Amino acid sequence: MARRIADIFVQMPERDRFIRGMVASIGFKLVAFADDRHERCAGSEYPLAKLVRLAADAPLEYPMFFVRFSSIVILGFLVAFVGVAAYSFYV
Repeated sequence: MARRIADIFVQMPERDRFIRGMVASIGFKLVAFADDRHERCAGSEYPLAKLVRLAADAPLEYPMFFVRFSSIVILGFLVAFVGVAAYSFYV
């Protein structure tokens, strides 16, 4: 990563950092870099819960505030509809 891109990356305000998405969103030209990686011998250091959270956050990272807000609103509507349905079956 070039110094200019790294400086912009460090200044970004994101709290949950999905690095691949952030670097791609900066807007500079991306170039493939050929690299021979050694095979992993111990697996991932991330526990399963962190991997699941990363997988869920990655596509939804930008803008995360609006995604979380809309999720809360939708959950509220779901609870309200279930309550109305339960009330209609009760009456």
